[in-house]
Amino acid sequence: MLLAEGLTYDSSMSPKYWSENDSPGYRPGLHRLAELGGELYEFPVTSGLWLGRRWVVSGGRHFRCLPPSVIQKTFTQLNSQGVSGQLYIHTYEVLPYKLRIPRRLPTFGRRCLGGFYEAAYNIGRHRTLPRLVGLIKQLSGWQPIRDLVASAAGAC
Repeated sequence: MLLAEGLTYDSSMSPKYWSENDSPGYRPGLHRLAELGGELYEFPVTSGLWLGRRWVVSGGRHFRCLPPSVIQKTFTQLNSQGVSGQLYIHTYEVLPYKLRIPRRLPTFGRRCLGGFYEAAYNIGRHRTLPRLVGLIKQLSGWQPIRDLVASAAGAC
């Protein structure tokens, strides 16, 4: 379906946290999904190994809550192995106001857990921009994913 829509890359794979084995097909870094028979590349969320498990560090609340040194170390380790990492930021993470989850949500569970969701989505948001700026300054070689995909496609 993605190929039919003209997309060339996806970022839907992530490691399992609850298992010592990664999700089927999970590999760090950009790679071609040859089994699909087209030019589709997977660029999974960036993760590092700690305590025998793989942990996401590249965006969302992981980026907001983990110590910056852990994030920088992960990117540095991957780059030293020739593996590219990716960093994503949701637009709401840089908004100047607190997110509010409507309590008029369709299911009982969502209505009851609205406060939990608000806390999860708002925790550490004030750190997003300073951390992003700091990481960009500390690490070199940032480029758009489309350029990495074009380079990988040209190498095949």
